[in-house]
Amino acid sequence: MHGQLVTRKTVLLVTLVLSTAWIFGPVPSKSIELNQEFLKYRLRAPIVSNLTHTVQIHNVGPSETTDVHLYVPLIQNETARHFVMINRISPTPQQFLEDNGNAYAYWNVEAVPVGHTFNVSINYYALALDVDFLMNSSLVGTYDEDSVIFQEHTTPEELIESNHALIVSTAENVVGEEENPHEMTLKIYDFVVDSLTYEIQLEEMGALWALQNGRGDCSEHSYLFVALCRAMGIPSRVVTGFAFNSYSEPLSDGHMWAEYYLENYGWVPTDLSWNLFDEMDSHHFGSLWGELKITEPPSYANYYLTYNSNAHVKSYQTVQAQRISITILNDFPFAQTIYDVVSKIQEAELTVMVAEATGTPFLFPSAFSRAKEALAEADLYLQKAEDTWTSQPHSAQRYAQTARERAEEAPRLARDAILKTAGIAVVVPVIIVTVIGVLVVKRRRKEVSHYFGEETGKEWIT
Repeated sequence: MHGQLVTRKTVLLVTLVLSTAWIFGPVPSKSIELNQEFLKYRLRAPIVSNLTHTVQIHNVGPSETTDVHLYVPLIQNETARHFVMINRISPTPQQFLEDNGNAYAYWNVEAVPVGHTFNVSINYYALALDVDFLMNSSLVGTYDEDSVIFQEHTTPEELIESNHALIVSTAENVVGEEENPHEMTLKIYDFVVDSLTYEIQLEEMGALWALQNGRGDCSEHSYLFVALCRAMGIPSRVVTGFAFNSYSEPLSDGHMWAEYYLENYGWVPTDLSWNLFDEMDSHHFGSLWGELKITEPPSYANYYLTYNSNAHVKSYQTVQAQRISITILNDFPFAQTIYDVVSKIQEAELTVMVAEATGTPFLFPSAFSRAKEALAEADLYLQKAEDTWTSQPHSAQRYAQTARERAEEAPRLARDAILKTAGIAVVVPVIIVTVIGVLVVKRRRKEVSHYFGEETGKEWIT
């Protein structure tokens, strides 16, 4: 009986102590939507690199190579995933060209003698980030079929035979009754990944060939994905660039992946040969979005070369990358700001995770909710900065500064909640031990009183 009394009183006291965290109850969480916007993607894992793209044109004879034309697409800031500045180009190009949203360096060399090599080197400083799209199919808008994006990126091209009967019928069978563009694209992605065996091809074979033969490298995976998307009226395009498994090893080959377009989300990356859907890592650097249209015929290439002679020419490329400090981007202050903001968001995210693991949401729901809200707002303001930095640079800088402030606020709130939780973790056991001790002493006193009362014939009042 006395043991039950101790247990009941202890449970009651612990319950009262823990419930003090709920006296005021959780406060309503303020919406993180700013100007009717929503969080479309998160950026993480910033990496700063020194990249060097080298192209070598070697004349092995037997005659002089004349009228050499070399086009090299430039890595540029077409995506929120990387911020790039050209540090050095050697030799100086004759021209910088722009076409279809892409930029190129162009060299025209009169002659390359037998046994000689013409070398081109482009050195970049780059900040690259992981991007993860937070897709909500219900938020995908309806396509404007009169828009330039829809018109240009739903039509067939060489190697992307989206109007071929087999491509069309396959796309229809894969998609079935689905009408939401994002869900349709996911079905197409799964089909291509499951249907094609990865096999390096020495030539660009295209979407139809890949579908008929069930194999291909990164190019065929990308071509088929884009062709099937276009067949279903989903704007999509091939991206050409470079992808590093490790920064310690130079590349000799380029890489291809794809992007598809969703209203309210924009261009969304996917790399079928790397099993990346609605995300992209910081090891991918795009230089060509769509075809290299200033050549005849248009092509997808990291560089494009023409010349006039009977000489035998060999061309090579290498791409090397080295991790460097963010200080190298002193002439690119916005990139430095983004690096700082993303780093602080990651720190805040870790602190919030620790708070969650220590039971803070249960004990202090209001404080934890405010920390989570500050973290979410940091991501949203960062997104706004990314989306506006080329069109509204002053606004973008202001958004980035607000993102930094929210990212600094989130861990402060989380740490305060953790300290309160830790305080309860220390105080509650002390209270429990004290209560148990008091109850045990009272019980012993009653037992002693009862004993001496029986011995003397008196009752002890306690």
